[in-house]
Amino acid sequence: MKFRRWFLLGAVFLLSLLISVGCAQNAPTGGNAASNGGGESIEIGFSAWPGWFPWQVATEEGLFAKNNVNVQMKWFDGYLDSINALTARQLDGNSQTLNDTLSSVSAGADLVVVLTNDNSTGNDKIIVAEGINTIEDLRGKKVAAEEGTVDHFLLLLGLEKAGMTQADIDFQPLETGAAAAALSRVRWMRSACLPRSPRRH
Repeated sequence: MKFRRWFLLGAVFLLSLLISVGCAQNAPTGGNAASNGGGESIEIGFSAWPGWFPWQVATEEGLFAKNNVNVQMKWFDGYLDSINALTARQLDGNSQTLNDTLSSVSAGADLVVVLTNDNSTGNDKIIVAEGINTIEDLRGKKVAAEEGTVDHFLLLLGLEKAGMTQADIDFQPLETGAAAAALSRVRWMRSACLPRSPRRH
């Protein structure tokens, strides 16, 4: 049963990958894109989100070349940097949340969703140090999030639900990977739920 599920998920991923690459519009990209197959190069950005790691697997397993598609995956340490690169037409595609895509489109970006590869609800959390048990306990504490992203938005919603604003905490704008690294130095951690909000990737 488990093998069948993984096989079906893998087949759906490969089919979605081929459809998304076939539907992508070619736009100018940087000259450092490496050839992974035939045709014009397509450059796709991705960053630290588990739902996007299959791109790395596809690259390492040579799936693009095997299917004769010329794809260069570009890793971004900062998720917001990947969004800005797509909006500036420095990428042909990017892995990002629907929320952030809608935000870019509302600001005038010409974007089209060609692949949804992850759906999740209520998975966002605030990871906290020992002694913090409620949202109210964050008052005056350092809290990091990547400013302007869906995580930042959900943090603000959580604060609002507790009758607080960003001014009530010591907000630290930090890209997601750096925030995780900084928190990993905290000896004991626990998680507090953020308000549930559908998040599509």
